[in-house]
Amino acid sequence: MERCSGGAVEPAVDISENNEEVSINAELPGMKTEDVYVEVAGEMLTINGEKKEEKEKKGEAIHWVERSFGTYSRSSSLTREIQHYKAGARNVDGVLTLRLPKTESSKTNTKKIDIRPVG
Repeated sequence: MERCSGGAVEPAVDISENNEEVSINAELPGMKTEDVYVEVAGEMLTINGEKKEEKEKKGEAIHWVERSFGTYSRSSSLTREIQHYKAGARNVDGVLTLRLPKTESSKTNTKKIDIRPVG
């Protein structure tokens, strides 16, 4: 996760697609599944969550802290129409994986454009 302004954390995200679906992998190390919220509204995908800071144990002195804590919200515009009701998500080993099946029209709504040489 990367730190954003205001102390919030933002997950690193990879977005890819094939002919059938859009796939998203978001790094959420140390995040509990119940602290992550995923929403698709129109063509906008939003991942929200909160990474809670661990409470200091009595009698321990903290020498160094590099881990980030706080809330985040990450939004990405989807380039294809998806079937929201068939979307799936899982969080395994700190990686959130989303599978967003494309609509039939989105699968076939591409056209190759031939480029003609000049001259």
